[in-house]
Amino acid sequence: WLRELVVADFPELAQSTKWGDPWQDLCRRLERLALFTPAEGEGPTPRLVRVHRLVQDLIRTDVARASSPSLSSTEPAPALDLDTLQQSLNALIERRDAALKQTTRWQDARWELAPLEALATHWADTDHPDGAWLLNQAATRLYGLSEWSRTEALMLRALAIAEQSFGTEHPRVATQLNNLALLLQATNRLSEAEPMLRRVVEIFEKNDPTKQPNYAASLNNLGQMLQATNRLAEAEPLIRRALAIDEQSYGAEHPNVASDLNNLAALFYATNRLAEAEPLMCRALAIDEQSYGAEHPKVAISRGEFAFFLQNGLLDFGSARREYETAIAVLPSDFRNRVNYAGLSLIIDETAEARRQLQAAWKLRPAEPDRFTARALLYRAALAVFCNENPDHYFAQLKSILNPELAHSLNKATSVAEYFERELPENHRHLFQVACAAVFNPTLLPELEAMDHWKTIVPIPIETSLED
Repeated sequence: WLRELVVADFPELAQSTKWGDPWQDLCRRLERLALFTPAEGEGPTPRLVRVHRLVQDLIRTDVARASSPSLSSTEPAPALDLDTLQQSLNALIERRDAALKQTTRWQDARWELAPLEALATHWADTDHPDGAWLLNQAATRLYGLSEWSRTEALMLRALAIAEQSFGTEHPRVATQLNNLALLLQATNRLSEAEPMLRRVVEIFEKNDPTKQPNYAASLNNLGQMLQATNRLAEAEPLIRRALAIDEQSYGAEHPNVASDLNNLAALFYATNRLAEAEPLMCRALAIDEQSYGAEHPKVAISRGEFAFFLQNGLLDFGSARREYETAIAVLPSDFRNRVNYAGLSLIIDETAEARRQLQAAWKLRPAEPDRFTARALLYRAALAVFCNENPDHYFAQLKSILNPELAHSLNKATSVAEYFERELPENHRHLFQVACAAVFNPTLLPELEAMDHWKTIVPIPIETSLED
């Protein structure tokens, strides 16, 4: 970030010569003077550095004197064009946010979230006009990586700013409430999320819903919440209404319509209306392919969801396998598709492929364990049984993360449950059946916790690999 800002005024620092990279040479000199210190975990060419406190104090003093010359000392105020500097920083943040929005290689990009989060907090503290926006953007990126606690702190701050700036019934407040409610839903705090989602819908309806682009999404989100709490009859009209609004607003081939179709298909799947669900999912995938191209990450995610439906809804393992393989080829970094494909590989007796997918998935797991982390450990425990190994190590890892706050799956894992019942040895069968039910719906955890064998398992951290 600093390099991009500096070379705009000193382009010669971006021009490598036969003697080396002048920007890196400058940074190494600053490191030798202890003015820059590489952040923890950074290598010889650090992306993150900590600036010496004296330098920070000097910059703050110069900025204060430049912004209020009449309050400065007898020395002339520094020649700083603060407006231009702020505009350059604003433009940089917009570019980096746009890049992060598109990235699929979070192993390479994750480092940017720390400065983005810090700047968002600073802008909010100093009443920057884009403070709430940057809080929301940083929260969105962290949400995508399941960094729940960090996300929640930023979202609460953004909501407070929106309410103070616009009043409690403004559509911008509804947008912030919606984001926070989705976080609560992702962490299985459904009783907190539901009234928030209902309030979002009410705010949009008070402010002429025909002029609110997020109104359909709010109906969809509330419908999915009701579906998650098994109120399917109440959920269906909301999801259908959202689909009708988006089709009228955007046309039948828009990505928003594809999302609505997938949501309605998920509801049909949950109510065992498989013949109605399949054409909706096929249509949604076709819309996404037409909108983004077959090689787009969003298409890979949609294809993975379709594969899960083929596997567990229609029990069409051959087609599911092809869809998983295509999705993973497009988006190798998708943790969820790899975990689900590992489950399918177990079912079709491809244990080597199951092991390979689980090993690859484990390197991609989110910082905060989610339901797919639990699913990966369950599958690894099953793989251990089929390889004549003791599964308790993986159950111990699973026990350390499995709790009622993990979001449960809206889709049933029929094939996995049936496989455990059919193929596992009798001495393991019941434990795996109950563990599978709890992994896909953590509200069923008490039944697992009541089992004698589960009580004897001592939890261990999941930081170890799936082979340790």
